[in-house]
Amino acid sequence: FVLLSVVACGVVFLPCYNEFSLKEKTVIAVLSLILFLTGGFGFGLTVNDYKIADLDGHYYSVTAKVVEAEDTDSGKRLVIDDLYVKGNVTGLLRYKSYLYVYGDSDLDIGDIIKFSAHLKDRTVVYEDKFASTEISRGIKYTAEAYAEDVTVTDNRLTVFEEINLFLRNSLRAGLEKDEFSVGYALLTGRSEYMDAELLSSFRLAGVAHIFAVSGLHIGSLAAVLGWVFDKLKINRTVKAVIITLVLLLYSGVCGFSSSSVRATVMTAVVLFASIKGARYDRLSSIAVAAIIVLLYAPVQLFTPGFQLSFAVVLGIALFATPIAKLFKFLPKTIADSLGVVISAQLVSIPISLYWFGRFSIIAVLINLIFVPAVSVIYTLLFITTIVGGLLSIEAVTLFIPNYVLKFVNMCISAFDYKIFIFGGVTMGAFVVLYYLSLLFLSGMLNSKRLIRTIASVLCCAVFLTGTIVLTSTEKSAVRVFVCGSEKLCVTVVDTPSENVMIVSSANTVYSVGRLNSLSQKQDINTLDTVIFTGGNDIEIQAFITKLRTVFTLKRICYYGEQDEGLENAIRKSFGNLKTQAVTDGVDLGVKAFECKFALSGRVLDCVISGKRVTVFSSVNGVNYTALDGSFDLMICGDTAETVFGYYKPTRAVAYRKMVGVIDGESQGTAKITL
Repeated sequence: FVLLSVVACGVVFLPCYNEFSLKEKTVIAVLSLILFLTGGFGFGLTVNDYKIADLDGHYYSVTAKVVEAEDTDSGKRLVIDDLYVKGNVTGLLRYKSYLYVYGDSDLDIGDIIKFSAHLKDRTVVYEDKFASTEISRGIKYTAEAYAEDVTVTDNRLTVFEEINLFLRNSLRAGLEKDEFSVGYALLTGRSEYMDAELLSSFRLAGVAHIFAVSGLHIGSLAAVLGWVFDKLKINRTVKAVIITLVLLLYSGVCGFSSSSVRATVMTAVVLFASIKGARYDRLSSIAVAAIIVLLYAPVQLFTPGFQLSFAVVLGIALFATPIAKLFKFLPKTIADSLGVVISAQLVSIPISLYWFGRFSIIAVLINLIFVPAVSVIYTLLFITTIVGGLLSIEAVTLFIPNYVLKFVNMCISAFDYKIFIFGGVTMGAFVVLYYLSLLFLSGMLNSKRLIRTIASVLCCAVFLTGTIVLTSTEKSAVRVFVCGSEKLCVTVVDTPSENVMIVSSANTVYSVGRLNSLSQKQDINTLDTVIFTGGNDIEIQAFITKLRTVFTLKRICYYGEQDEGLENAIRKSFGNLKTQAVTDGVDLGVKAFECKFALSGRVLDCVISGKRVTVFSSVNGVNYTALDGSFDLMICGDTAETVFGYYKPTRAVAYRKMVGVIDGESQGTAKITL
């Protein structure tokens, strides 16, 4: 932040800003310095306060309010606020918590609940990235409980929550299940009711951004309100004030997401600038919106929502016109649309790769057709939902939107967009050159076209060379990923030729969320072999059923003598999936490395890239000291302290949280490069 503030102040005094006097430059520089340092100081305070709020995983009796509710395949995932705890600490906590409720329940937003559970701390780093989203949302803890152990004592709703529930209930009363989930996400930005497969289809098609309330939504709503006020001949100042207040209220209903706040501020700038007869400047309005968001929550700067929202609108402002000129042979409407869509995609590619590990190469074409249609659909849906809800005639007003959304879902789900997904690219610091190459081509810099073109080509060439080298280095490495929780402990070995998953323990109610994230961000789509270790009561069929929603599976190995009943059931359910039973000391047939079971299947002993890697599932009931030799990498579960203390491996990774050792739980899936 200090470096940025110095750069910002220095830029102001460059000779190219000769339209400002020295006094004006000094004022701008001082204001820039104040803003940057205020943001940096606020950021530091926020992160430090988040760190010191640890509860060390103690058991508490908790009273809290449900502020978000999402259905999962094993129950509900809640976000709870206003936590009053009794236990090692007693009192009202400053932060929110995730609460995973297993089993059937009708818990909903506004419910005041009581339960008892361990409150586990979330860290400021998660899966090698700054945990900006959780910190900005104020979510510090994670807890788990069964539905029968959670008691509802009351229900209290804020104005924003009441409006949100009004929209939700109106949509639910007039739309079918999938259409309701898409309609609710489109109006409020909340996709928790969407079927995972349907949501994945929207993401793979590159159009899931319609579920982030932004300029598309705010602009459409402002246009409708402006048209109504113009017909009523309302004073322009009154109109601007009312529309801005309505948009702020709507942004609150959507949780004051950075994209909705940005769009609201930019729209307000347009409205009030028109009153004064001032020329609207898009770059200035973007800057004002960013300053407002970051003064309130500096951590937002590092969230994917903020970065994508502001990068896209900034990219459109800078690059849409130059790109549209390349298509001047086409009708102006089409050329302008191409300029907007292509510029948005160009600036968002590196951000999407960093946060999500992929982007869609067909998104430009789909968005060119899809976005204009969504503007109309959104406006129609918003009006019919409100009218239907107020008059209790949702089935009538939402009859047409229901079939429109059904058609949209059919178009998105009818095709497998995975073939157009591009991922597994590592850009590193070379991403700066990517954006510089775009900036040189934008025409924003006051220099000759030839110089700008040469500079852009040079930046692009270095960027491509660096990216290729980084990506090939990453792809050629052997990577081990350790994912641990109470419900699931697995290790994934990713080699250039073969991917292997070692299942140490699993519960039938485990979530595939972490595995989905691993698959998408690391570009791991196929598991050549899945190995089930011994000593654990794992329901292999149930496990495979869920696993196949994330990965393509080729072969299953399990410890013990051949189980014909299990293998027949797997063949009947999963067709050509191969199965193999293996006992201690027998090579498992993995082509990429050597591996054998030991200690009654409790240990998988491997030699990977010349290094000895050993995975312990459980040592209960066996003599774990019988294993001989030294170990380059040892992975272990609940008995990690005992095992690591005895063997003293070169590198130790625990499945579950362990003080002083890397683990696959507290900071997300652990990554080890061999």
